[in-house]
Amino acid sequence: MDLIRYVTMVVKWENDYVEKIIMIAWAMWTNRNKVRNEEDKKSNGALVNSALEYLREYELYCEKPVVAPTKEQPKCRPPWQGRYKINVNGTVFAAQKAVGVGVLIRDAEGRVVGACSKKIMAPLGAVETEAKAFEFGL
Repeated sequence: MDLIRYVTMVVKWENDYVEKIIMIAWAMWTNRNKVRNEEDKKSNGALVNSALEYLREYELYCEKPVVAPTKEQPKCRPPWQGRYKINVNGTVFAAQKAVGVGVLIRDAEGRVVGACSKKIMAPLGAVETEAKAFEFGL
């Protein structure tokens, strides 16, 4: 029976103890290979400390970051009966020295009753592009 099976099945060690044993065994094996290749040998204390520090670093790296719950985006409210809602957007194509504007018109039930888009060959910034989108939408 191998060591891992023995400590997990027979002795029933906790996983964190087993992880430490594996890391120390790996460090001993690495240290032995370094000595065989005429590199410096680590002392027993340094060997254990470096193995456990390596394990701590690994565990820190593997921890999943806590993600704050995102707030639900408010849904778009439809306009009052008999009215329309106009949504506009603009985008800047800096390399082309152009902008694009788009318009979407919805009725009180959320149905799209009109939509259009246009490319304007003018080197505008983001604020100016949004203003053009509003102008185009109206």
